[in-house]
Amino acid sequence: MGLTAILLNWKRPDNVRRIVQEYERYAAITRIVVFNNGARLDGLRSSKLVLVEASSNMGLYPRFAMAGLAQTEAIFHTDDDLLVPEGTLLTLYDHWTRAPFTCQGVQGRRADERGYNGENVWGEVEVVLTRALVSHRITNLRALELTPRFADLACVPMGNGEDILLSFVASSLSGRKNMAHKLPFQELPDKGRSVAISVCWPDHYKHRSAVVRRCLRVVHNGGTARSPASAH
Repeated sequence: MGLTAILLNWKRPDNVRRIVQEYERYAAITRIVVFNNGARLDGLRSSKLVLVEASSNMGLYPRFAMAGLAQTEAIFHTDDDLLVPEGTLLTLYDHWTRAPFTCQGVQGRRADERGYNGENVWGEVEVVLTRALVSHRITNLRALELTPRFADLACVPMGNGEDILLSFVASSLSGRKNMAHKLPFQELPDKGRSVAISVCWPDHYKHRSAVVRRCLRVVHNGGTARSPASAH
Protein backbone atom coordinates (compact mmCIF):
# COMPACT_ATOMS: atom_id res chain seq x y z
CA MET A 1 0.00 0.00 0.00
CA GLY A 2 1.18 3.50 -0.73
CA LEU A 3 0.27 6.68 -2.55
CA THR A 4 2.28 9.50 -4.05
CA ALA A 5 0.64 12.86 -3.37
CA ILE A 6 1.11 15.43 -6.13
CA LEU A 7 0.42 19.08 -5.50
CA LEU A 8 0.85 22.11 -7.77
CA ASN A 9 1.56 25.56 -6.38
CA TRP A 10 0.91 28.87 -8.07
CA LYS A 11 0.14 31.59 -5.51
CA ARG A 12 -0.89 29.82 -2.30
CA PRO A 13 2.42 29.12 -0.51
CA ASP A 14 0.89 29.22 2.99
CA ASN A 15 -1.66 26.59 1.97
CA VAL A 16 1.05 24.40 0.48
CA ARG A 17 3.05 24.49 3.71
CA ARG A 18 -0.02 23.54 5.70
CA ILE A 19 -0.96 20.72 3.32
CA VAL A 20 2.54 19.23 3.32
CA GLN A 21 2.63 19.34 7.12
CA GLU A 22 -0.74 17.58 7.31
CA TYR A 23 -0.13 14.91 4.68
CA GLU A 24 3.27 14.04 6.09
CA ARG A 25 1.41 12.42 8.99
CA TYR A 26 -0.64 10.09 6.76
CA ALA A 27 0.91 6.64 6.74
CA ALA A 28 -0.58 5.81 3.33
CA ILE A 29 1.30 8.68 1.66
CA THR A 30 4.87 7.63 0.98
CA ARG A 31 5.97 10.72 -0.97
CA ILE A 32 4.70 14.26 -1.44
CA VAL A 33 5.70 15.90 -4.73
CA VAL A 34 5.19 19.67 -4.91
CA PHE A 35 5.60 21.18 -8.38
CA ASN A 36 6.05 24.90 -7.93
CA ASN A 37 4.95 27.14 -10.82
CA GLY A 38 5.11 30.34 -8.79
CA ALA A 39 7.53 32.33 -6.65
CA ARG A 40 10.20 30.35 -4.85
CA LEU A 41 8.81 28.23 -2.03
CA ASP A 42 10.58 28.51 1.31
CA GLY A 43 9.87 26.87 4.63
CA LEU A 44 8.76 23.47 3.33
CA ARG A 45 9.98 20.71 5.62
CA SER A 46 9.13 17.02 5.32
CA SER A 47 11.07 13.80 5.04
CA LYS A 48 8.53 12.75 2.40
CA LEU A 49 8.85 15.92 0.32
CA VAL A 50 10.20 16.27 -3.21
CA LEU A 51 10.08 19.91 -4.32
CA VAL A 52 10.37 20.66 -8.05
CA GLU A 53 10.83 24.34 -8.88
CA ALA A 54 9.98 25.68 -12.36
CA SER A 55 11.56 28.92 -13.58
CA SER A 56 8.27 29.85 -15.27
CA ASN A 57 4.66 28.71 -15.12
CA MET A 58 4.35 25.34 -16.88
CA GLY A 59 0.62 25.05 -16.28
CA LEU A 60 -1.22 21.92 -15.21
CA TYR A 61 0.32 19.11 -17.26
CA PRO A 62 3.21 18.69 -14.77
CA ARG A 63 0.67 16.72 -12.72
CA PHE A 64 0.94 13.93 -15.29
CA ALA A 65 4.71 14.13 -15.62
CA MET A 66 5.27 13.95 -11.86
CA ALA A 67 2.84 11.02 -11.63
CA GLY A 68 4.80 9.18 -14.31
CA LEU A 69 7.95 9.47 -12.21
CA ALA A 70 6.28 8.18 -9.05
CA GLN A 71 7.35 4.95 -7.35
CA THR A 72 3.79 3.97 -6.47
CA GLU A 73 0.97 2.90 -8.76
CA ALA A 74 -1.53 4.99 -6.79
CA ILE A 75 -1.39 8.73 -7.41
CA PHE A 76 -3.22 11.20 -5.18
CA HIS A 77 -3.72 14.48 -7.05
CA THR A 78 -4.73 17.35 -4.82
CA ASP A 79 -5.09 21.12 -5.13
CA ASP A 80 -3.65 23.80 -2.89
CA ASP A 81 -7.04 25.00 -1.66
CA LEU A 82 -8.32 21.99 0.27
CA LEU A 83 -7.37 19.31 2.77
CA VAL A 84 -8.83 15.81 2.95
CA PRO A 85 -8.91 13.95 6.27
CA GLU A 86 -6.95 10.73 6.45
CA GLY A 87 -10.18 8.73 6.49
CA THR A 88 -11.32 10.33 3.24
CA LEU A 89 -8.04 9.49 1.55
CA LEU A 90 -8.15 5.89 2.75
CA THR A 91 -11.72 5.51 1.49
CA LEU A 92 -10.75 6.85 -1.96
CA TYR A 93 -7.76 4.52 -2.03
CA ASP A 94 -9.91 1.54 -1.06
CA HIS A 95 -12.36 2.25 -3.90
CA TRP A 96 -9.45 2.74 -6.29
CA THR A 97 -7.87 -0.64 -5.43
CA ARG A 98 -11.09 -2.32 -6.60
CA ALA A 99 -11.00 -0.47 -9.94
CA PRO A 100 -7.47 0.89 -10.41
CA PHE A 101 -7.97 2.27 -13.90
CA THR A 102 -10.77 4.57 -12.75
CA CYS A 103 -10.50 7.96 -11.08
CA GLN A 104 -11.88 8.12 -7.53
CA GLY A 105 -12.44 11.58 -6.03
CA VAL A 106 -14.60 13.85 -3.91
CA GLN A 107 -16.15 16.08 -6.60
CA GLY A 108 -17.58 15.06 -9.96
CA ARG A 109 -18.92 16.67 -13.09
CA ARG A 110 -21.22 15.66 -15.94
CA ALA A 111 -19.77 15.89 -19.44
CA ASP A 112 -21.13 14.77 -22.81
CA GLU A 113 -21.42 15.91 -26.42
CA ARG A 114 -23.29 19.00 -25.21
CA GLY A 115 -20.26 20.08 -23.22
CA TYR A 116 -19.25 20.48 -19.57
CA ASN A 117 -21.56 21.02 -16.62
CA GLY A 118 -19.92 22.85 -13.71
CA GLU A 119 -22.36 21.62 -11.04
CA ASN A 120 -21.17 19.22 -8.33
CA VAL A 121 -22.42 15.65 -8.74
CA TRP A 122 -21.63 12.39 -6.96
CA GLY A 123 -21.78 8.72 -7.84
CA GLU A 124 -20.86 7.58 -11.35
CA VAL A 125 -19.53 10.57 -13.26
CA GLU A 126 -17.67 11.36 -16.44
CA VAL A 127 -15.19 13.75 -14.82
CA VAL A 128 -13.57 13.77 -11.38
CA LEU A 129 -11.85 16.99 -10.33
CA THR A 130 -8.15 16.83 -9.49
CA ARG A 131 -8.88 18.84 -6.37
CA ALA A 132 -8.71 15.44 -4.62
CA LEU A 133 -8.46 12.35 -6.81
CA VAL A 134 -6.79 8.93 -6.78
CA SER A 135 -5.75 7.47 -10.12
CA HIS A 136 -3.23 5.05 -11.60
CA ARG A 137 0.28 6.13 -12.56
CA ILE A 138 -0.22 4.60 -16.02
CA THR A 139 -3.46 6.50 -16.55
CA ASN A 140 -1.47 9.69 -16.04
CA LEU A 141 1.16 8.61 -18.55
CA ARG A 142 -1.52 7.83 -21.15
CA ALA A 143 -3.02 11.27 -20.56
CA LEU A 144 0.39 12.88 -20.95
CA GLU A 145 0.82 11.10 -24.31
CA LEU A 146 -2.38 12.70 -25.57
CA THR A 147 -1.67 16.30 -24.54
CA PRO A 148 -0.32 17.30 -27.99
CA ARG A 149 -3.81 16.60 -29.38
CA PHE A 150 -5.09 19.52 -27.26
CA ALA A 151 -2.33 22.03 -28.01
CA ASP A 152 -4.49 24.08 -30.38
CA LEU A 153 -7.06 24.79 -27.64
CA ALA A 154 -5.68 28.05 -26.27
CA CYS A 155 -6.26 28.35 -22.55
CA VAL A 156 -5.17 29.96 -19.29
CA PRO A 157 -3.11 28.41 -17.83
CA MET A 158 -1.61 25.81 -20.17
CA GLY A 159 -3.24 22.45 -19.58
CA ASN A 160 -6.52 23.81 -18.24
CA GLY A 161 -8.93 20.87 -18.36
CA GLU A 162 -6.30 18.27 -17.46
CA ASP A 163 -8.76 16.66 -15.04
CA ILE A 164 -11.19 16.14 -17.93
CA LEU A 165 -8.50 14.48 -20.04
CA LEU A 166 -7.36 12.28 -17.13
CA SER A 167 -10.93 11.22 -16.39
CA PHE A 168 -11.72 10.34 -20.01
CA VAL A 169 -8.51 8.35 -20.34
CA ALA A 170 -9.38 6.50 -17.13
CA SER A 171 -12.85 5.55 -18.32
CA SER A 172 -11.42 4.50 -21.69
CA LEU A 173 -8.93 2.18 -19.96
CA SER A 174 -11.38 0.80 -17.40
CA GLY A 175 -14.48 0.55 -19.57
CA ARG A 176 -16.55 2.17 -16.84
CA LYS A 177 -17.38 5.57 -15.42
CA ASN A 178 -15.35 7.24 -12.71
CA MET A 179 -16.67 7.79 -9.19
CA ALA A 180 -17.14 10.87 -7.03
CA HIS A 181 -17.79 10.16 -3.36
CA LYS A 182 -19.52 12.50 -0.92
CA LEU A 183 -16.78 12.46 1.70
CA PRO A 184 -15.50 15.09 4.15
CA PHE A 185 -12.89 17.60 3.08
CA GLN A 186 -11.88 21.06 4.24
CA GLU A 187 -11.79 24.10 2.00
CA LEU A 188 -8.75 26.31 2.54
CA PRO A 189 -9.57 29.99 2.00
CA ASP A 190 -7.72 32.26 -0.40
CA LYS A 191 -5.99 35.23 1.15
CA GLY A 192 -7.02 38.36 -0.69
CA ARG A 193 -8.10 38.10 -4.34
CA SER A 194 -8.89 34.59 -5.51
CA VAL A 195 -6.38 32.97 -7.87
CA ALA A 196 -8.81 30.20 -8.89
CA ILE A 197 -8.79 29.65 -12.66
CA SER A 198 -12.59 29.68 -12.82
CA VAL A 199 -12.57 33.19 -11.31
CA CYS A 200 -9.58 34.66 -13.14
CA TRP A 201 -10.30 33.49 -16.69
CA PRO A 202 -13.75 34.32 -18.15
CA ASP A 203 -13.57 31.62 -20.86
CA HIS A 204 -12.89 28.84 -18.34
CA TYR A 205 -16.15 26.91 -18.75
CA LYS A 206 -16.36 27.46 -22.51
CA HIS A 207 -12.87 25.99 -22.80
CA ARG A 208 -13.72 23.01 -20.62
CA SER A 209 -16.64 22.19 -22.91
CA ALA A 210 -14.22 22.28 -25.86
CA VAL A 211 -11.91 19.87 -23.99
CA VAL A 212 -14.83 17.50 -23.39
CA ARG A 213 -15.73 17.45 -27.08
CA ARG A 214 -12.10 16.86 -28.03
CA CYS A 215 -11.87 14.01 -25.52
CA LEU A 216 -14.95 12.36 -27.00
CA ARG A 217 -13.23 12.36 -30.38
CA VAL A 218 -9.60 11.71 -29.41
CA VAL A 219 -9.94 9.44 -26.38
CA HIS A 220 -13.23 7.56 -26.69
CA ASN A 221 -13.49 7.32 -30.48
CA GLY A 222 -9.77 7.19 -31.18
CA GLY A 223 -8.86 5.06 -28.18
CA THR A 224 -5.73 5.32 -26.08
CA ALA A 225 -2.30 4.09 -27.09
CA ARG A 226 -2.64 0.64 -25.51
CA SER A 227 -5.32 -1.53 -23.98
CA PRO A 228 -5.80 -1.85 -20.19
CA ALA A 229 -4.49 -5.43 -20.35
CA SER A 230 -1.07 -4.13 -21.41
CA ALA A 231 -0.91 -1.58 -18.62
CA HIS A 232 0.77 -3.83 -16.09
